[in-house]
Amino acid sequence: MRRLLLCLLIALPLGGCSSRTEDPSATTERSPNGRTEVAADMKDIPTALALNRAFVQAAKAVAPAVVSITVQIDRPVGNKGSDDFLGQFFPQPERRQRGIGTGSGVIFRAEGYILTNNHVVEGAAPGDGSIRVTLTDNHQYPAKLVGSDPSTDLAVIQIQPVDGRPLPVATLGSTDQLEVGEWVLAIGNPLGLTNTITAGIVSALGRNINLNNQDGFGIDNFIQTDAAINPGNSGGALVRLNGHVVGINAAIASQTGGYMGYGFAIPIELAGIVADDLIRFGRFRRGTLGVTIGPLDEARATALGMTSLDGVLVQSVTTGGAGEQAGLRPGDVITTVDGKPTPTTSALQVAIATHRPGDEVTLAIRHVGGRAETVRATLKEAAKR
Repeated sequence: MRRLLLCLLIALPLGGCSSRTEDPSATTERSPNGRTEVAADMKDIPTALALNRAFVQAAKAVAPAVVSITVQIDRPVGNKGSDDFLGQFFPQPERRQRGIGTGSGVIFRAEGYILTNNHVVEGAAPGDGSIRVTLTDNHQYPAKLVGSDPSTDLAVIQIQPVDGRPLPVATLGSTDQLEVGEWVLAIGNPLGLTNTITAGIVSALGRNINLNNQDGFGIDNFIQTDAAINPGNSGGALVRLNGHVVGINAAIASQTGGYMGYGFAIPIELAGIVADDLIRFGRFRRGTLGVTIGPLDEARATALGMTSLDGVLVQSVTTGGAGEQAGLRPGDVITTVDGKPTPTTSALQVAIATHRPGDEVTLAIRHVGGRAETVRATLKEAAKR
């Protein structure tokens, strides 16, 4: 059975029988043993070297800003004995699990703010010094937890260099133009191997792997990549060849606990919004429409006169919520937010989550009965959970 794992580390030769027609444009040269061999087509070499240089430059631009995070873990295990018969009369002290966890993070502001995953720092022991950060130059700093958000699996920590040296800062990019098939780099500290860089392609966008949705409140809209991501890569950077960070690596799909070909990163737009709120307010102030949603099925789409399944079904509407005030009703379908298509539930969640409470959004909807309408909704703050 496939397991989805958070990327946190705790204590016959080919062509043997084929015929070949040699390229007449290729050059030949004689090897020291006297054999005549076909050399590579020289005109392809500059292209290969340019691509190689792009990988090198992207790595140089971001790697110094990707840090190693070590956390002293102190988590409760089990309960105090109050849930069993004897425990009602003889409560036991709470048992706790102590250990060391490691992960990665990305410095994204010159003030020492670092983006990482919630699960990297979750359970950090109280007190100063439980979270430590090591830069690529081996300088180590204590870090404080600024804030975290389990629903997006994001957290922000901060370091204060005592020597006054400027910190390396990564450039946060955009996923608007990111495409399936595009080359990307994953930078982090997997399996205790610091400052490791792997390469692959974007193999899917908008992937929902049900990682953060245990309470129905999570946002799952991952970038999927086949760049090797292993335990310890959590919180590290997913990077385009232009040297811009487009995702925060968070999880792998694995049957063994190690790299099996697919990793998942949180899109940087969502990470940036969450990080900004954590710095300003200590929590993620999430805007909400006040509706529950589900995927659109073919029968419903046909009944509404729709020719595709690109839309999100409104299953229920909260009384007094932003959706109800905008005229949404159960059975309606939302097809765009601010002109951007919302073909899946995760796409709609992210479109709303990248706005703040009080923001106004424009929704294209298809009402029960087939009538299309564009409405404006003023988002409200999601209830704390």
